[in-house]
Formats: sequence, C-alpha cells, structure tokens
Amino acid sequence: MNNTLYFGDNLDIIREYIKDETIDLIYLDPPFNSKANYNVIFKTPKKEDSPSQIQAFEDTWKWNSTTEFELHQLFGSEPKLAELMKGLELIIGKNDLLAYLVMMAIRLRELYRVLKDTGSLYLHCDPTASHYLKLILDSIFGMNNFLNEIAWCYKSGGVSKKWFSKKHDILLLYTKKRNQHTFNVQKIKSYGVPGGGQGGKVVYYKDKKGTYSIVSALDWWNISMLSTTHSERTGYPTQKPLTLLDRIIKASSNEGDLILDPFCGCGTAIVAAQRLNRNWIGMDITHLSIGLMEKRIYDEFKIKPKVIGNPASFVSAENLFKRNPLNFERWAVTRIDGMHPNKAQVGDKGIDGRGYIGPDHQYKTIISVKGGKHLTPSMVYELMGVVDKEKADFGVLITIHNPTDGMKKEAAKAGIVETPLGHHFPKIQIYTISDYFNGKKPELP
Repeated sequence: MNNTLYFGDNLDIIREYIKDETIDLIYLDPPFNSKANYNVIFKTPKKEDSPSQIQAFEDTWKWNSTTEFELHQLFGSEPKLAELMKGLELIIGKNDLLAYLVMMAIRLRELYRVLKDTGSLYLHCDPTASHYLKLILDSIFGMNNFLNEIAWCYKSGGVSKKWFSKKHDILLLYTKKRNQHTFNVQKIKSYGVPGGGQGGKVVYYKDKKGTYSIVSALDWWNISMLSTTHSERTGYPTQKPLTLLDRIIKASSNEGDLILDPFCGCGTAIVAAQRLNRNWIGMDITHLSIGLMEKRIYDEFKIKPKVIGNPASFVSAENLFKRNPLNFERWAVTRIDGMHPNKAQVGDKGIDGRGYIGPDHQYKTIISVKGGKHLTPSMVYELMGVVDKEKADFGVLITIHNPTDGMKKEAAKAGIVETPLGHHFPKIQIYTISDYFNGKKPELP
C-alpha cells in the first residue's frame, strides 16, 4: 500500500496492513507529553490569522484502561520490555508520562518488526523524554544498533534567567542491523562547505592537490525552525521544516525506497519523500491531519493519495456520525476543497468550517454541518444569518440526508453571487454526502 494515508490508531494500522521487514526508513515525531493543547490557525488570503482554528490534538497521555491493556500485551509478547516499564514505574510512578512511554513501547516494537534489515529509524523527541525513550529503543533494537543522538539546534523566541535556554530537539537514530544499514553521507554533501563543518554539515578534508573529500557528517544540525510567515507553513502547530526531513531521507534511504511516518501530522515527511522520489506511507489519528495532507499533496504534486480509514460510502459516513459526530463534522468539512475546520462542535455559533475559495481565494465561505435526520428550513435560515453577520460571500450546508423542499426554497431566497467575469453562483447551497460520493461538487467559483 505505497503512497497511502491511513486514518486511525497507528498501532492497529501497522498490525493490520504493514508486513514484516517491508519498510526502508521510519521517521516518527510523536507528541512529547508536554500537556499542551495545540490549535491549528488558518490564514486568510492576506496571510493574516483567521478566527478559524481547531484543536489539532491534546498533547497529554492519560493512564487508563487502554494503557493497562497495552501493558498487559507487552507482558504477553515482550516480557523484557514490560519489565522495563515496571521498573520505570518505580522511578516516575504510574502517571501520564508512564502512559506515554507504554504507548510508545508497544508501537516501537511493531515498527521494529516492519523495518528491513537495511533500514533505520529516527525518533524525534525533546530532551524531557529522550532518555526514557532511549532505554525503550535499546531494549527493542539492542544497544549495539544505536547509531546517533542527533541534536537539531534552532533559534526561537524566549530566554530564561534560571537555566540555559532550551533550543534543540533530539533525534535518536537506530538501525535494524548495524553495518548493513543504508547511509549515504555523500548525498547530504550539498549542506556542507569545504573546510566548514558547522551546523551539522559535512566535514571536508583538503589534500595537497587541493582536492576535497568527505570526512564525516556531524551529529548536530543547525536548521532554522519555520517562521510564522514561512511559505511552507500549513498552520499545523508542530510542523517541521522540509530541510530537516530532506536531510534524513537523503542520508538513510535511496530512490524508490519505502518511507513510513506513523505520526505524520501535516505530512512534512510525506512531502519530502515524494519530492525525493521515495514511496511513502503516512498515518494519523485525526481527520484534520488526513485532510491537511490530502490537500498539501494535491496542491504540490497534483496527486490524490489513497486514504484508508476515511468513510468510503454513504453507510460508512453515517456510521462515523453515529460513533463520533465531531469527527464526522471535521471529515465533512474537509471534503470541500479549501474548506477549513472550525474550533469546536459546541458553542461554534453555527460555524463548523470556513474557507477562502476562488482563483485568488477571495471569496469567504461559511460551512455548517448537520448529520441528523431531522432537517428543517430553520437550519438554512440560521446559516444565512451567520453568512450576513460574517460578511461572507457564500454559505454551504452539508447534510447526510436529503434536504426538505422547504430547505431548498429557503436557500433559493438568498439569491445569487455574480463574479467579475459574469458567472452566477447560489449564495446559499445545500450539499449532501450522497453528492460527494457521486462526484458532485458545490457550485462555487
């Protein structure tokens, strides 16, 4: 299943879909247990912050029945690893951090299974958890297969008067079998300057004839973080620069290799892999991430990736609504190109999503989603009021079931919008999930 996005829990996906020893390179950047809520902030056509945002994920792991079950699974299959977890419990207690480490342990064991003998794994983490994660990786991969602790150094705002300012992340690099792994130091020589060797660049040696040759690549990389106005920015809070992933993929894989990112967020590793002619697999547990990746891949490469786990039929979409109305709402909003999810399901003031559409993204659109069977004209009337209040150009009401005649009549009362080229579009439109699966799109510029 190359060049595929998977929606869902990566543990279940890896076990079901990924065969033994099929992956050439794994990069993972899991949440860091920082106990923070991250919101994605979307930009307007003028590159200003939009009031439209959504909680991307809650970066907190809780000790619960799922954690207990995963620890029980470790005792059944990996007793050595389970004993390590019990040892860590004596030191740090049965708390959220231990829940995070158990979650990582059982997933890292599966990632080891699917990695080729020539493959490598880069685990991206911050110094608050890297020492615990290294113990887990040593237990799974073996201490001899630890290659590097790479420090990604960067500049960012804020300094401390009580400790040295924390301006680096850690990349733990392990291989499946030492000395068999792919490592192309010559592929990253473009980052170096002969005689330089700074910022994680390649170090060169100049012989008597004036010829430069590569000596080594350093284990600290000075790569700038993305600024808030950088062209790469998608709005995703933990987005990493393409330069960082470009270096990792060039160094530890070859063209045609298969790259896996099981926590792929906004898909930087996926985009870098596609640019470098690698095959890839991405996984994430939020519809927001899958929607962002679909759009990002299509915008840059004009490729519509295969997505497994998203509703593939009317029945599966309806089932998603029954299981999790908020996830259905987010999925439904991202089915319309350029439409961005809103902040929350409750207290959203009738706005479930926003978008800026048209050739120059100049038309503001408000989206409302109704998943239930009880549909009334008042829903259209309420959307019209929000569109007027927000001074938007269009409003789209997405429904699972077909609208009533009264709803259609109410939508028609809103009139039309005429573009400068003389094209006409209904100001308020009703778009059903059946329309989506039948390939129909809203009538928008």
